[in-house]
Amino acid sequence: MRLDSVPHLEINKQLEKIIKKFKPSIVYSPPSHDLNKDHQKVFESALVITRPFSSSVKKLLCYELPGMVRKPFNPSIYENIAKEFSYKIKAFKMYKNEVMNFPHPRSIEAIENLAIQRGVESSLKKAEAFRLIHSIKE
Repeated sequence: MRLDSVPHLEINKQLEKIIKKFKPSIVYSPPSHDLNKDHQKVFESALVITRPFSSSVKKLLCYELPGMVRKPFNPSIYENIAKEFSYKIKAFKMYKNEVMNFPHPRSIEAIENLAIQRGVESSLKKAEAFRLIHSIKE
């Protein structure tokens, strides 16, 4: 919760090093409409570090963060997570300080309800939703 005290250029330089080292084709970012200032900074940096002429990244996607946001999430891509959902919950439980009681958005029940809702929207059993920021097809 202190990225606002780090110069934006410094954040970009560090993230560019990671992009150059691992050469990902897809980058996932927090959404731009999140109220968390650190998430906003990361989104702004993601736009910079994934520019077509300076990175290997072919696709930039924002993932959904339920909870307090400036405007509703507007997904454009859905991924089937029915087979992987138990792993998602298992991984989430490792962040003991983040697991809250229902109806908090960071409760296990809320995470499952959202996966089911996104599944209903996309005719899948469970899905995760993303918003496409840019995609480069070769």
